Amino acid sequence: MQSIVPQYQAEGMPQQFAASLAMTHCSCVIDEFRKAFSQTEVIGMSVEDRAAFGEGFAAKCVGVKKEETYGSVGFAQY
Repeated sequence: MQSIVPQYQAEGMPQQFAASLAMTHCSCVIDEFRKAFSQTEVIGMSVEDRAAFGEGFAAKCVGVKKEETYGSVGFAQY
């Protein structure tokens, strides 16, 4: 979340709104991980796979629709 807030502020959002929006998006990404994987599965993922799934879930949470395969485990993201 700490890296997202400055990006939103650079786009002209007030600090409190940027923080609130970032918190909502971060919570959404965590929820998507919980829906898709068990904690054991996430712990067993490579850093690259976690990052790829995180990016895919983040895109989904902000409403970006794209169909790609993320990570070596293969995952269609909508």
